[in-house]
Amino acid sequence: MSTDENPNLRDGFGLSVYLSTKLGFKTSIIKAMIKRGSVTINDIVVTNTRHPVYADDVIVVNGKIIYSFWASKT
Repeated sequence: MSTDENPNLRDGFGLSVYLSTKLGFKTSIIKAMIKRGSVTINDIVVTNTRHPVYADDVIVVNGKIIYSFWASKT
């Protein structure tokens, strides 16, 4: 498998830290949102606050796209 198909987990940015930085909310608020299932990555609900985030991930919080590599290219 290529590294594109199987990215190194050490290369990812932690979900709670990423969203806290991107949205400007306290980490505790972000962690609560993640744990209650309000966050999806690539259409999969994520409840692990340490889930790695990569550049090509589409992150949605409460139905709103927070980041999408493809959306930023259009």
